[in-house]
Amino acid sequence: MNISDFKIHHIGVAVADIESAAEVYRENGYLCTTPVFDPLQNVNICFAEKPDELRAELLAPADERSPVSDILKKSGGEPEVYHVCYAVSDIDQTISDLRKERWLLVKPPVPAVACGNARVAFLYSKEAGLIELLEEKS
Repeated sequence: MNISDFKIHHIGVAVADIESAAEVYRENGYLCTTPVFDPLQNVNICFAEKPDELRAELLAPADERSPVSDILKKSGGEPEVYHVCYAVSDIDQTISDLRKERWLLVKPPVPAVACGNARVAFLYSKEAGLIELLEEKS
């Protein structure tokens, strides 16, 4: 099993100000969810969606301790696409399979407030970058 077998759920975009970023998406025809605070990731999150388009997850740091703060520092404060999220049916098995392919588990599964408390995990590959897995039960 590899990531080519997975369905893309969204792309993650680090932004400095979630309201300003959401407004730009709205002006371009996207519907944006109400921002929520995720205490486990220390970020404010909203999704920007448009029919038949790739969904964007906008993430703004809640404070300097947020991992998104580091991403924005590296990008000079500019918005940065920094992960692709894949929907999977069994997150534990998928993590096990990817680790056999030398993916590094960066953050083990935790409930994601912005996704109805479905579990998410982050993995990293030197060749492919950061991915998020979102467990979607059928």
